Amino acid sequence: GIRDSVASRGLGDVYKRQAQHMMLDAAAALSAPQRHTAYAVAAEIMRSDGPLEDDERNILASLACALELPEEETERVGAVMDVLHASLLDPA
Repeated sequence: GIRDSVASRGLGDVYKRQAQHMMLDAAAALSAPQRHTAYAVAAEIMRSDGPLEDDERNILASLACALELPEEETERVGAVMDVLHASLLDPA
């Protein structure tokens, strides 16, 4: 019932915080080029099945922040993903 829903939501919040901590820990261990590559790989995985969903956009924004990437870099990665996945966006 309602109690289970609230408890489940609370557990989801715990998992989100853990994931955020893991992203920050991983980001601290990466060099600048590795951070850029990590973001590009994440964007590629998320775009592989079509346009980004809102959740995926939020994850990428959080990742970019954790990786301390300038907006220009993340926009460039997004533009490359548009080219790579153009057939998914506009099937011929």
